[in-house]
Amino acid sequence: MFAVLDELKNMKSSVKNDYATYRRAAQFLKVMADSQALQESQNLSMFLATQNKIRDTLKESLEKIPGYEELLADVVNIAVQMYEYKMYMLPSEKHMLVKVMGFGLFLVDGEICNINKMDQKKRVNIAKIDKIFKQLEMVPLFGDMQIAPFNYIKRSPHYDQSRWPLASSSSPSPQSDLLQYLPTIRDEYVRYISELARHNNEVTTTVKETPRTDCENKELTELSLRGLQLLSDWSTHVTELYSWKLMHPTDHHQNKECPQEAEEYERATRYNYSDEEKFGLIEVIAMIKGLQVLMSRMETVFTDAIRRHVYAELQEFVQSTLREPLRKAVKNKKDLIRSIILSVRETCADWLRGTEPQDDPALKGKKDPESGFEIKVPRRNVGPSSTQLYMVRTMLESLIADKSGGKRTLRKDIDGPYLIAIDVFHKASFYWNYLLNFSQTLQECCDLSQLWYREFYLEMTMGKKI
Repeated sequence: MFAVLDELKNMKSSVKNDYATYRRAAQFLKVMADSQALQESQNLSMFLATQNKIRDTLKESLEKIPGYEELLADVVNIAVQMYEYKMYMLPSEKHMLVKVMGFGLFLVDGEICNINKMDQKKRVNIAKIDKIFKQLEMVPLFGDMQIAPFNYIKRSPHYDQSRWPLASSSSPSPQSDLLQYLPTIRDEYVRYISELARHNNEVTTTVKETPRTDCENKELTELSLRGLQLLSDWSTHVTELYSWKLMHPTDHHQNKECPQEAEEYERATRYNYSDEEKFGLIEVIAMIKGLQVLMSRMETVFTDAIRRHVYAELQEFVQSTLREPLRKAVKNKKDLIRSIILSVRETCADWLRGTEPQDDPALKGKKDPESGFEIKVPRRNVGPSSTQLYMVRTMLESLIADKSGGKRTLRKDIDGPYLIAIDVFHKASFYWNYLLNFSQTLQECCDLSQLWYREFYLEMTMGKKI
C-alpha cells in the first residue's frame, strides 16, 4: 500500500497542481492567516514536491527497529513461495506478490543489512526472484499506470548487476509475447468448454429425485475451481501484455506506420500492436467473456455443489481425520497440540446431535473398542464463514509449520500420514473462500477494466487526440 501510494504521488502531477491552485486561492482570500496553518501548508507542499517521501520515511523508521530485516526476509520468502506454487486466485494478487518482493528487498537493503550477504546466508534467494522479475517486468500499479518492481532493486544501496543477470538483461520479457501462449489457451478453452457443456446438459435435461453424491459435488467444485483459475490466467496474460506495451511505446523507426508526430498514448497503444497480436487479443478476450457467461449460467449449480462439498470435507476432516492426532497428543501429554486440535474442533465442528460425543475414546487418549467407534458426519448445504475458515487454517498452519518461534516445531510430534493429511487439507482449503464467494470471484477473474483506463495519458497530452 505504501509503495502504491508513493508511486502514485510521484506520477500524478494533478495532485500537486490542484493543491497549488488551492493554496493560491487561500492566500488570495486570506483564509490561511495564522502561522500554524501556513506551516502546515508549507509542510504539505514539501511532502508533495519530494519524490519517494513515503518510501524513504518508512525505510528510515524500520531501520530503527531491531531485527526488522529478518521479518521482512520472511515476508519476501512467503511471497516467492506463494508465487511459485500459484497460491493466488486473482490477477491483482499475483501482481501484488511481485510488488511485495521488490519493495520488501528495497526496505531490507540499507546501512544495517546487505541483501547480497543475506543471499549468501540463504535467507533470501536472489536467483529465484531474478527469474520472477524477468517473467514480470511490468505490473499494473493503478489504472493505466504501471510499475517495474525491479526498479526498487536498482535503487537499493547494495545493488550488484552481476547478481541479477536475467532482470538486468535487455532481452524482451515473456510477458511481451501473447502469441506464444495462444495455442495452449485454445486447447484449455476447448477441453474445458466440452466438460462444462456435458455437466450443463446433465443439469438441464435430467431431474434428480435424490441429492448429488459427495463425489458429484467434488467433481463440480473442482470444475468450477479450474474454470476460475483458467479465466484468471487468461486475464493475467491480457493485462500483463497491455502493461508491458504501455511502458514500451513504439516509434517511427520500429513501426513505419507510426507517424513521427504521434502522441505518447498512440505510440503505446494504436501503433504498438502487430496484426497478429490484435487478433490474438480479440480471441483471448472473447474466450474470457464467453466462458464467463457460460459459468455464470451454471452459478446456482456450482454454488450448491461448492457449499455441500466444502461442508463435507471440513466436517470429515475435523470430526474424523483429527481423531488420531488428538488421541496421540492426549496419550503422550502434548498439551499444546491437544489444545490446538480441540480449538479447531470447537471452532467449526457441526456434530450430528449438536454436541461432541463425550464417550469418544480419543478424548481420553484410549484406543477404540474392537467393534469400532462410529461418528456419523451430517451433510448440509452450508459452508463455513470466512472467520471460521481463517481461524481453522491458521491453527492448522501452526501444527505443520517448518519454522516456529521456539527451537522445536510441533510437526515433529505428529505422525507422518496425519501430517500429510493436514497439509493436503490446508492447501486445498486455501481456495474455499474464493469458491464460497463464487459470483464475486468470477467477476474479478474476468475484470479487464484496466484496458479502459487512460487518465494518466490524458494528463500528459492534455487530451489533444484522445
